Amino acid sequence: MNPHKTPIDLAKRIMAIGLAGLLTTSTATAQSTDANAFRQLQEENAALRKRLAEIEGRTQPATPSDTRPQAAAPAVQPAATSLAAEPVDKDVLVLSPFEVSGEKDYGYLKTNSATATKIGMDIQKVPLNISVISEDFIKDTNMKDIQDVLRYQSSSAGDGRMGIIQPATGFTPSGIMTLRGFPINSRLRNGLLRYNAYSLDNVERVEVIKGPAAVFFGNAFPGGVINYVTKQPSFSKIPTTVTASYSGYDDRIGGERVTLDTNQVFSEKAAMRVVGAWDNGIGNQRFEYQKGYSVNAGLTLIPFKSGRLKVAIEGEVLQRLRNQDDNSYIWPTQWLDDYKAPPAALLTLTGLSATAYQARIFNNVGQWIADKRNAANDQYLPLYTSVARGAYITDASGNRVLDEKFNYYGSGTYTKDENSTFAVVTDFKATDWLDIRHNYTSVQSRFDRVFSSANPYADGRRYNLGGVATQGYQIDAYYHQLDAVFKASFAGMDNKILVGGLMGETYNSFYGSNNHTNLFPFYGYLPGAYDKPDEGYVSPIPAAFRHPVLGWGVDKQFIRDRFGKILTPQQIFSEYDPGVHMNPDIRRITPIDRGLVDHSRPKREEWYVNWQGSAFDNRLTAFLGYREEKTSTVGQLVAANPPWFIVDDFALQNIPQADWVTYGLSPIFSRPRTTKGSSKMIGASFEVKKNVSVYASVSQTFLPSGVTYLGGDYDPNAVNTRATLLGLNGSTENARLVSEGGLTEVQNEKGLNMEFGVKVALDDNKIVGTASVFRVNRKNRVLDDTLRQFNEPLNYLLPNKQGTFSRIVRWYSASAEEENEGAEFEVIWTPKRNYQAVISGSWIWRSETLADPSLALTPTSTVAQRIQNEITFSSRLINTPEFRFNVFQKYTFSDNFIGDYGRGFSIGLGTRYSSEINIQNNVNMWTARGGLAAGDYVVFDTVFSYPFEVFGYKLSGTLNVSNVTDKEYSEGNYNLAEPRSYMFSLGMKF
Repeated sequence: MNPHKTPIDLAKRIMAIGLAGLLTTSTATAQSTDANAFRQLQEENAALRKRLAEIEGRTQPATPSDTRPQAAAPAVQPAATSLAAEPVDKDVLVLSPFEVSGEKDYGYLKTNSATATKIGMDIQKVPLNISVISEDFIKDTNMKDIQDVLRYQSSSAGDGRMGIIQPATGFTPSGIMTLRGFPINSRLRNGLLRYNAYSLDNVERVEVIKGPAAVFFGNAFPGGVINYVTKQPSFSKIPTTVTASYSGYDDRIGGERVTLDTNQVFSEKAAMRVVGAWDNGIGNQRFEYQKGYSVNAGLTLIPFKSGRLKVAIEGEVLQRLRNQDDNSYIWPTQWLDDYKAPPAALLTLTGLSATAYQARIFNNVGQWIADKRNAANDQYLPLYTSVARGAYITDASGNRVLDEKFNYYGSGTYTKDENSTFAVVTDFKATDWLDIRHNYTSVQSRFDRVFSSANPYADGRRYNLGGVATQGYQIDAYYHQLDAVFKASFAGMDNKILVGGLMGETYNSFYGSNNHTNLFPFYGYLPGAYDKPDEGYVSPIPAAFRHPVLGWGVDKQFIRDRFGKILTPQQIFSEYDPGVHMNPDIRRITPIDRGLVDHSRPKREEWYVNWQGSAFDNRLTAFLGYREEKTSTVGQLVAANPPWFIVDDFALQNIPQADWVTYGLSPIFSRPRTTKGSSKMIGASFEVKKNVSVYASVSQTFLPSGVTYLGGDYDPNAVNTRATLLGLNGSTENARLVSEGGLTEVQNEKGLNMEFGVKVALDDNKIVGTASVFRVNRKNRVLDDTLRQFNEPLNYLLPNKQGTFSRIVRWYSASAEEENEGAEFEVIWTPKRNYQAVISGSWIWRSETLADPSLALTPTSTVAQRIQNEITFSSRLINTPEFRFNVFQKYTFSDNFIGDYGRGFSIGLGTRYSSEINIQNNVNMWTARGGLAAGDYVVFDTVFSYPFEVFGYKLSGTLNVSNVTDKEYSEGNYNLAEPRSYMFSLGMKF
């Protein structure tokens, strides 16, 4: 609504203009006295003036006279922003309800959210726990990637592997980042799902909703939502910023980064913003790097003087190439000791000679721990109990040493992220009571990974770098989203009703490595591919597959172990000895890295309606939301992948079913499928006294299972083959599997969040915070039914469940239930304009598995099954810290303290604490028996910044130091987080 302006409204407007003028004058006066003074405060004042301008007339840019520098400071005030002119049509709302109004925003404080309800809304009135991470906070805490946004969040646990771990589908998100103990798969960019390439290069703010929010953004895990809000063109004059950074670690220095942020106001009808970043980064471990760039360009058009129509066009191109090690040394030294000198107890237990026992455990740490448990009559002995950065190796002199820079993935491993996004967002104010937004977004994403991970042998000398594999995902998607906000007053309430829908189609392609004999991996390019008759060496590589070009001497090249024996091309990787060998590059053996393309074309159809009502002079805000969505796919398809494989499009119909396993095809996934589900939310917020509100809400979300059937993806052909081997009838066995539920559809997983909280904005927003008590439930979770799998006769090589076990039939259960209960808080405290602090903490006092039928015990349950049942039901859920506490504070000096220098210097200090975190709830890492755990850390971060001026250019130098005390810790898995790191940045504004 846009009611007639009253004298009180006019008075408020005059006061706002006067406040902006006062801030401009006072800052300009201070700058004219000392060009180096109060630079940080000046910029915060400029930001406040910009927000005030948005209140008064964001849809209309400032007139030319308004945008000229103030007379009091003509040369030193480029950051100052005058108020924009009045809209030509005073009956038009200045700000779209879909946007964020931030008149109270400055520094770390953000008072409104675009994510929570899809309508820009005061956080104090939203009945959810919302945290907004400002761009200032991102820079001050040196956040680099998606996992970093959780470092100062309560109830969170991170995952340092996000840089290389492959993205997957919505039901199996990459990494194990959690909020309130449950995964976060809703990782959004401007409200739409982001598949890969999570970048902080062009971020205005990051909004985090804790708990289910699928009613606004679609099916999701109950952990929460992370939404990146990108920078948009501004019609207020803002300075261009160029920043160059140099970074590294204690003994690996050389990372480079350059960023550019420039905004151009063309006229009162058009503004453009370009944000770019270039990276030539370096990691802590040997061979680690990150190279890439991103360019984001936005153009905002307001074609009519009325301001009723706004069109925002945005394009993004991003590419990132990275080598990042995600492993640490976790293997027990006792395994190596027992290999070197097998104990009598183990020899007696197995009845083997010392030499035979060494062969038994040489490449099998699992067999060794099983023997240790049997010998000690203690089946609870953990396997992994300690972790170290790098790896233990045997050097050329035979000494056992810790190589802290060891890279488990090697020099040739890499991941490559590419993303191109084009979006057109159109806002139209149809009437005073109706606002409409249409969002068209087109996304092309590509993720490639070539990798092989090193695992030690028991001799403590060699590592196995085998297991070379490639993975690739490609997505071409488009979305149309239409939202309409209806506003009306009735029944004594001011009402907003959001009605909207989304339609999209995605072309998903998966490229998997196919181990075609002698083609992949292509060992014919390596030393040892040719014979050496004088030493009796015969190459295992057939002559037809040896490298045909001999000019570089591959026929004369051989690699030997430390005893002089020639290694075959395969052994260069499988018997890598880091004490004497150079690291082998797996790119040499992966020139052919793609099989046929497995792809699908899912279509999304969604609609939703949200009601928001306010009454009692806006003291009461109520909310109701409902969302329904459907995804349909024609099933698994296969396309050609030239130049390596040329087949007809949709080759699934042309490949004999007997050959499907060769190409990784599944008769289960080949079937068409449609999934449906709905999400719901109800909540209310009430201002019990001025700026103190209480709220309560209940949210329910759903998640389609990644497993289509309880029988998993078993192959009827494989069932026939195994049945024949066991003397059974294949048709009868397939029919039995169906009758036992093999093709029973798995129901949707459900998440339920109930919370009650208090929100405050006290002392003129000097203390702004949220405290909440929550209970989050995750039910109908799909898990491997290990008991049923072990009881399945087709999973054994011999009759009567004898012989080698291999999972021909993968049974699932779909009724596991988990629940977390706790409390958390976040406070932004700004007692002075030159001091600000963000404080957050949580206590999850209950975290447990309520049900898991796959672990049900029977009289025939094995000891291992009984132990797993005990561990699961007596342990906290993985990645669920009991306690978290974080504080980051920053102080800017307002007076000189070294002669004529010091004013404007700022220092920030952050502290992060987490209690112990379970990594895996199994006997190998059972924390209760001393197994390896994450968390249990106190980590410090600092930032120092100082503004200065050279030749009239405004510069600032910033030094970030992360993990100041060089703490060895893990944020949620067994990969240790980064050690102490440094980044120096030099920025210039003009």
